[in-house]
Parts: sequence; structure tokens; C-alpha cells
Amino acid sequence: MSNENSNARIDVRVAVIQLECHPCFQTGAANMLAEPFIENARKQCLQELAENDFPVEDLQTYCKETYLAWHRARIVSIVNWLKELEDDEFPDVIVFPEGAVPRQFLNCLYKKLNKKGRSPVIFAGTHGFENSLEAWSNYDDLKVKPTDLSQLLKENSETLSILPVLLPNGDVKLLPKKALSPFERTGIGVPEKEWPSINMPIRVPIKRLGGTKISILPFVCAEALQFVGVGGNAPFDLIVIASYDQSPSRFSALWEQMSLNQIPVVYCNDGAVGGSRIHIPMDARTENWLESGQRSGNLPSGDGIILAQIALRSNATNVGVSRVSLSKYILKTTSVVPENPDAYSYVIANRLLELREQISAKRLEGHPIDTQGLAAELNELVQSKDATPLQTLQISRLLSLARNGKTPEREWNVFADACLIRQTEYNHAPPLMQKFDIARKELVAPRDTGFSKYPPTLPQLESDAATHCHRRISVILDSLNDTSLSAVLQVRSRLAKRIFTRLPGAPTAAVRQLFDGISAEATNHANISLTNQLGALVECFQATSGMLFVVQSESSGGASLVARIMVNTPVREIHRPASDQGGIVGHVASSRSPYVNSWVSNDALNSDPLFDPFYRQTIRSTRGEICVPLFAPDAVGNDELVAVVNLESRIAGAFSAIQVPLLQAAASQMIPDIRVLQAALCKGTSLIAHPKLHGWGAKSILDRVCFEIATSYTGSDLSPSISATVWYADMDKERFYVRGTSRYDFEFVADAYIDNDSFIGRSFHDLGEGDCARGGIDDLPAFRRRRKAARMELERAIVAPLFVGKNSSGSPLTSQGCAKPEKDGVLSLYSFKHEEPQGEVDFNTVFSDERIRRLTVMIRSAMQDFFEVRRRVALAALFRCLKMTYLSPQMQADHLRDIFQDVFEAQACTLFEKHTDVLSVISTSGIEEGNGKFNVAEKCDANWRKDFSLHHSDDAPLSGLTRFLAEHPTSVLRKVDVPDQREVCVDIRDPKLRFCIVPENRVREKGAISPSAHRGFLGASAGSNEQVYGVIRVIRSQQCKPFVKSDEVLISEMASYCSGFFRTFREDRDLGFSIQALDRWLQELNDYVCANLPEMKLLLTSIRYAVRDDRRDWQLRLLSYHTAGSKFLLNENDTFPQRRGNVGWKTIDFNDGRSYPDQ
Repeated sequence: MSNENSNARIDVRVAVIQLECHPCFQTGAANMLAEPFIENARKQCLQELAENDFPVEDLQTYCKETYLAWHRARIVSIVNWLKELEDDEFPDVIVFPEGAVPRQFLNCLYKKLNKKGRSPVIFAGTHGFENSLEAWSNYDDLKVKPTDLSQLLKENSETLSILPVLLPNGDVKLLPKKALSPFERTGIGVPEKEWPSINMPIRVPIKRLGGTKISILPFVCAEALQFVGVGGNAPFDLIVIASYDQSPSRFSALWEQMSLNQIPVVYCNDGAVGGSRIHIPMDARTENWLESGQRSGNLPSGDGIILAQIALRSNATNVGVSRVSLSKYILKTTSVVPENPDAYSYVIANRLLELREQISAKRLEGHPIDTQGLAAELNELVQSKDATPLQTLQISRLLSLARNGKTPEREWNVFADACLIRQTEYNHAPPLMQKFDIARKELVAPRDTGFSKYPPTLPQLESDAATHCHRRISVILDSLNDTSLSAVLQVRSRLAKRIFTRLPGAPTAAVRQLFDGISAEATNHANISLTNQLGALVECFQATSGMLFVVQSESSGGASLVARIMVNTPVREIHRPASDQGGIVGHVASSRSPYVNSWVSNDALNSDPLFDPFYRQTIRSTRGEICVPLFAPDAVGNDELVAVVNLESRIAGAFSAIQVPLLQAAASQMIPDIRVLQAALCKGTSLIAHPKLHGWGAKSILDRVCFEIATSYTGSDLSPSISATVWYADMDKERFYVRGTSRYDFEFVADAYIDNDSFIGRSFHDLGEGDCARGGIDDLPAFRRRRKAARMELERAIVAPLFVGKNSSGSPLTSQGCAKPEKDGVLSLYSFKHEEPQGEVDFNTVFSDERIRRLTVMIRSAMQDFFEVRRRVALAALFRCLKMTYLSPQMQADHLRDIFQDVFEAQACTLFEKHTDVLSVISTSGIEEGNGKFNVAEKCDANWRKDFSLHHSDDAPLSGLTRFLAEHPTSVLRKVDVPDQREVCVDIRDPKLRFCIVPENRVREKGAISPSAHRGFLGASAGSNEQVYGVIRVIRSQQCKPFVKSDEVLISEMASYCSGFFRTFREDRDLGFSIQALDRWLQELNDYVCANLPEMKLLLTSIRYAVRDDRRDWQLRLLSYHTAGSKFLLNENDTFPQRRGNVGWKTIDFNDGRSYPDQ
């Protein structure tokens, strides 16, 4: 070095100021100070809206002014603490973390700390460089050279962060950050060969040492990780790192390397993470100064300062925390930001000060110090968990000394002063905030931020800013139509995650956000499930790649094929027209038939019109392909094309036509998830729910809706309690059921339902479309139970009817035939008094008539979408089950039973097959009664026996309704409380046709086993308009929700779709009975057949296979022998003993008590 004392040891005092900051970064076009919070993913909320032309300039200004005032209050506290230090403690080098000092405060920071003959070197964090008049004015006040600013403008970077270095002689160096952090990279990075060199060491004079110069090598965060070859051969004495990093340990290699070279490293990180330290060469055999278990101590998370004197240009290793030399060694950690004096940390600091004074007094008087009692009290302070992390480390050090019988004066003076936050700092902080001069030409005017004497914490400030922006965006949201919501909804969702308290005044926004979240959950679940299933198909059929094209309806009336579910493809999304012009996939969709291509390239060479150019341009290695369509039942029961599965292979001839039925059967498992995905692709759908994820019933969703409505009004901690409930009006039963509630409200306390003579019932009948009844218990004429309301401290009520046949905009849904909307339920809100005064936000303002009307429309529209998706998924599940032809009929029946039980969330399900006048149970899950099975045999009397017999083991108390369904084709019955006789049953084909289940009625219920064995009943008959093939019955216990009218409609449609299965099941069973009887008959004649008719051996073998395997293809194969067998039986010349029956086997009596049809 050029200094004559270059080899002499220099003691330099360094202050590391660790602060938890809202960083003043500039990332692309976004100014982080103008954002409500900083996300891990670095997504700029307000800037995203600004780029979409939303009016958010006032919100950006609000955030910028708020955070600037907050920075100003904290920097005032830091400056004040540094100014109060003695001359022998004042630091020579001050380091701030990255993003801690906004540009507006640089000039003031320099002026306040360069007084009384003090001239420290200040590394003032970093800030985003702006090319604006305001920024140039600030830099001009700092006396930055215009040439330096012009050089910064030449930096080829979308994001430019600069590190201001304020030197004692008045010079200012603006060092650009060369290695961008991941969140600062807005585009493709600069190639490595074009990276400029990292900063060179800075020679700075130390005024306290008579101008002795030292060399400091500064780094900004990620630059220190590019240390190889840095600085050339220029020597340096100290490394300074200003950082904003979540993992400080990644710099450990640099710390260790510099320790070996006897060069200290000063690392200053953001207070949210902590880890700031002064890494000095230290003997590993002794304790470090903060007992952190590492070779040098580091600060925990939070605000704090390390003030230490370190030795430069020394070859000696520091031993412990104190130097052996006689000169004073300064080591201090402190919290500098004022806190509330009522906080526990302030109480602990005062107690620590009292202990220090007691120790000092005993030391002066020569009395012994009770170190064990002192250790016990210090241990109690540590175990109380009330101290800050920094105080805990400091007290732990004093505790360790006390346990060893030591109370050194130096440590007690240092740590007691550090823990103490003087009362004077609270008193003079606000005046300093007012007197603190920002830049001379500051364009952002100071504003009243509402800060009290003590600045809020960063989480509190970010929550307040997010709340303010959320309210403003909710206003913007209400003024938009449904086609301009994507950007606002995304930003609002991110804002809501940062709000630590509920927002007042946004019930509609809260419900819409809930619907968006549920729809996203359903879509993601369907995508993941379909991706896994498609991957399994690719692996099973040994394909190279796979694509699932989902049919999407267009607004023009046509359809397109959209592929977003792919496996091993180089593209993410494909759109194809559902026509021959859409390549092979379009051909399969238009022809509704599968397609197998063994050699794709041959088609290209032959100019086959079915060849898809996609294979030539994207997947060049494809040689074989198989493509199959997938169908699901539509509204009228016909097969509707829902998707096309396309598998491709690099091997020519990998697929054959024999694999087509196998692929279609395996891919049919995807149809339920495809139906959910189709709903997501359909525009105008307000809610998409996945039955497997959110349940088949709407109660769980409506409970969440009611919770969002009830908690949307808070105002403050003193707000009243709110209860929201959605009621379903069952006019067939003349009752109201709770479909969703946030809590037990005024009327729904213990009963599962209420009748018409209630506040809800009277309001339902009195109010019309768009009406809303509100007021106190004395203002509502329909309100009668005033004593109960007074006991429950009910204050106000709001009731509005729910109508069916409305979409989200309020217009009728003509496609569903709802020309005139009909009442379907009630939305009720109750406000209960609080012991304290009411909140700041008016209840009637939050729940205005317009918002209540919008809520009712949103809820009803969402429920219509929910039930439509449920219907499609349920029918798709039936379709999938009925296509399992490889299963036996009995296994298919068990699958169908499970589907019905899941769809209707029933405790039991039974499938009955009707044969002439007999009902037979083909599959049942039983009826649970308590902890045991409910199996009671039915004793039929003569009156019942003349109608038909009932062969089952679990239908005793429900036989009346089940028999009624077996007698009446295409009928549906629903009862809420079996055997309650007060209810009526309605014929679904004619809602006006009602009949009452009374004791005199021949189809009445027989009665339950006990008064508590009441159950909900829902059943439907499956068959044609003239004949019943089977009966489907589902049962719910009394504790479950009742069946509603939508369940009737759905089970009727599902039963109609399953009628073919019951008919086939009966035919298969009849055929099986005939085959078994024929087998027994042939067994009796086995010797005769084998001796005289050897050609019948093949017939007998076929019969045995058919009976053993219960397979229909073998049974149909048996029918091929029907003609030969008939001729054999009718041969007059044969002496065939025991030959019975008529011509053609029409009535064959095998003496087993049964009659068999013409099979």
C-alpha cells in the first residue's frame, strides 16, 4: 500500500445495522416502495393492474408515501442512537443492508452523521436507480458527478440497483450491482462473457486515526458469490457485503477463505432473516461472543446493531471476545427502533438495568454477590419466552457467566445498556420525525401516516397497506363486468393472503373469491388426476407420448378440441377443430370412430388427408398412433363426445386394432374428471366443484359461503357477531331445511328443520323477487318470538329469498325452461349484540340491499352450476361402470350400488331386480343401526302375497314405498322421516299429483323398530314406461341431511339410464337358470349321451364352462346349439327317456318349481 504505515495494525470500529425493511428496489417498471408488500415470487400486484390499464396510481402513491414515512421514522431512531454514542465508541464504518435506505434519505443521513468532527464511511444499502427529475435532484444534493450519472445510464440492464458509498471527504460513489438476484431478473440474463468486472477496492481515510487510509472491497449480495478473480491484484483490508438474502449460509465459503487470509468480513443482511455478523479470524477453541455455535456470532432475526472494534492488518488470531491488549475493545449489540414501553421486552430491559445497579452497589460496598440467585432470576427471564431473540442471546451470555460465579463489570455494562431502550427515545422520536428533513426538492409530500409514538412493525404495516388496497380493488371489482376480472381477481387474492384481520365491507367480494378458490381447486384436482391416468395409459400401452383432447363448446355453436393434459410432449397446449380438418384427432371426433395408424410417415408421403401436420413439425419421431373417442351421456341419455385420447409411439406398428376396445375401456375411467374439466372450459360458469374433492352435496360449500359472509363484516375487534344461513324451501313437505350455515342462528338451534309458521317461512311467502326485509326485532312484522330473541341478544335481521332460474347477471336462464323464476330458498343474516360498542363500519352499509341481492344471485347461480356438474359427473360414473363389460353382472351391480351410495351420500343402498311378481336383492350395503346390522325379515300376509312376494333381509320398515316403486314404472318417491305419516309423496311426472302416506293407505310404511329409527328414503324404479325392471333405494339416517327435490330429479335420470342394466341382468339370470337346469338334466343322461351321441360332448363342455365362469359370451355361444338341441329333442325315432317340454323349449318343466321363458 502507498501508506507509510501500511503494515501497521489498525483498529477500526464497525457498526452493522440490521433492519427489517420494505426494500426500495426497482424491478423493471415496478417500484417496490409503491407495492403493498414484497412477495417471495416477486409478483408486483399494483404494477400488474397498472399494466392492464386499471386506475391504481393513487394506491401506488399511498403505498410509496406510507413506506417512505415508515423508513424515515426508523432511520431517525438509528441516527439518534448513533449520535448519542461517545467519541471512543462512534463507528468509523457504518453498513446498512440491501434496500434499507431509500434514495430520498441519503442526503439527510450524510448530514446528520457528519457532525462534531465525526466523518464515518457509510455504505447506505442499495436502492433502485431511476432516471427521473426527482432522482436527479436527489443526486445533485449529494453532489454526485454528472459524469457518474451518465455512466450509470449506459448500464445495459432492465433492473439497476446501486450502492451509495458516502465518503468522509464529501465524495459519493454510486456502485452499480453487477450480479442480479433471482427476483431482479426480468428477462434473459446477460451472457457470462459480457459480464463487467466486479467493483474494485475503495481507499477511504479514517479521520479518527489521522487520515490513515484503508482499502474496503464492497459487495452487493450475489456479487460476493462471484469472488473468483475479483479486484485483480489490488490489496484490500476489509470486505463489506450489503445483502438481502434468505440463506446467509451460502456466503460461508467466502467467510472461511477470508479468515484464513486474516481479512475480516462484515456481512449485513435484512432483519426479516437475520444472520448479520462480523467474521474475524478467531481461535476455534474458545467461545465466540454470542455463543451461536459458529466461529463468529451472528444476529438473530429482527432489528439490531453490532458495534465492534476489529483489528486490520494483523497476523494474530483473536482469542475469545476480548483482546489481551490493554486497549479498550468495544462490543455491543442493541435494538434501536423504539418499542411500546408496555411491551414485555421493555419490562425485561428495565429489570436487567435494576440488576446491574444492584451488582454495582454491592461491588462498591465490597459485599459478595449472590451469583446463584442471580443465575436463577436470569434463567427465569429466559424461560419466560417474553424477551426478544436478541435479548435472549444477551441474557443467556450473562446467565452463563453467573453460573460460573462470574459477574464481570464490562459484560454487564455492555449487555444491560444494549437491552435497555431508554424512555427518552420514545419521547423524542415523534419530534425528530417532524424535524427530519428529507431532500430539498422532494416531490413526495409528507403525509399523516397515522403513526403513533412508536412505528408499527413491518407485518402490521403491510397488512394495513394490503387492507387499504383490497378495499379499493373491491370497489373496482364491483364496477366491472364478468369478462374483465382475471387480473383483478389474481391481485385481490394475493392481497387477501397478506391481510391478518378480516376485511369489512366486502361480502360479495369474499364470496366471489371463495368461488374462485373452489373452482381452482376442482380444476387442479381434475388436471392432476387426468395427468396421472393418461400417464398410466402411456405406460400400459407402451406408448411414447399421450394427449387428451377435451371437447370445448364454442360461442358460435361449434366445438373445438383442446389438449392441456399431455405426457412427454414438447408443447403445452394444442387447439384442433372438431372436424376432418383437425387432422387425425379431428377425424376421430367427427366420425366418432377410433383410428389406428401403423406408419405415420407413409401417410405423409402418400399425402393422406388424415395426416396431421403436427407430427411432422413437432414430434418428428412419431411412427405409430392410436386414437379413440370417449363418450358420456347427455341430457337426454344419448352418447355425447367429450374427449379424444391420442397415444403415439416411435415404433412403427406399435398399435393394432385389437387394442382399441381395451384402450376405450381403460380410458373411460377418465370421463368423470373430463366432465369437471369441461365445466372449467365453459365460459360463464360461476362455480366448479369436484365431487371427489368437495363432496356430492352442497352443504360443505354453502357452509363456507355462510362463513365468508358472516366474517366479511368485522369493522374492528368490537364488532357484533354475525350469523348467516342458507335455507332450502321444500314446499312438497312444507318445511325449510338448513343447507348451509356459519353457526347456529336464531331459529336453527336444535331442530333439523322449521315449518311454515316461522320467521323464515313467513318471510319466504311474503317477499318477492329482489325484495329484502331488514330491521330490528320490533321492526319486522313477521317476527314473533321476541322473548327468545331478547335472551339471545338478537339485534338485527336481514332476510332475502333465493330464486331459481337466474344467472349471475340476473337474467332468466331460458335454456332450463325457467321463464318465470321460482322461489327456492332463503338467505338470512342475524346480528347479535356485543358487550362493547359496535364497530366503525355500519352494518347496513356492508350488507346493503344491493349487496344482499347480488349475494342471492351469486349463491343461486353457483348452486345451479354445482348441481349441473354433479349431474354430469354422476352420469359419467354410471357410463364408466356400464362399459365394464369384462366384469360379471354381479360385480357391475356392486359397482352401481357404490356409485348411488356415494352420489347421494347415503348410509345404505340396495338394488332390487323385479322378476314377474318377485323383488330380489341383487346388491346391498345393509342398513346401519347403531353399531350393528339392521336385518329384520318381513312377514308378508295374504293381502301382500297376492300382489307379489318380497325376498330380502333388510327392508322391513321400508317395504311400503319399495313395493310402490316396484308396481309403478318410472316413479320416484322421497320421504324425510320414515315412518312419519304427516308427509306427502309427489309423483315426479306430475307435481300436482300428490298422495298422502296414511295408515289407511295400502302403501303406507309398516313402522320403524323404535321411535328413533327414522330414516330418509329416496327410491326410483328403473325400466320402461310400461314395465319395471328394478328398483334403486338409498337410505339416510336421521342425523343426516334430508333428501331434497334435486335428488329426486337426479336419481330419476340415473335410474332411467340404468334400466338397460337391470333388463340385461334379468336376462342373464334367466339364461343362467336355464343353463343350470339343462346341465342337471344332461348330467342325469350323461351315460346315454356319451354312449349314443358323442357329438353332444362339445355341448356339455360348453355348458359347464358357461356355468362355471358366469360369462355371457359363453352363454350366447350355447345358444348356437339351440337349433340342434331342439331337433334332437323332437326326433320321433329317438328312444330318448325322460323327454319333457313343448316344441322349441318354450315351457320346459324341470321339476324345480320354476317356470322359464323362451330362452
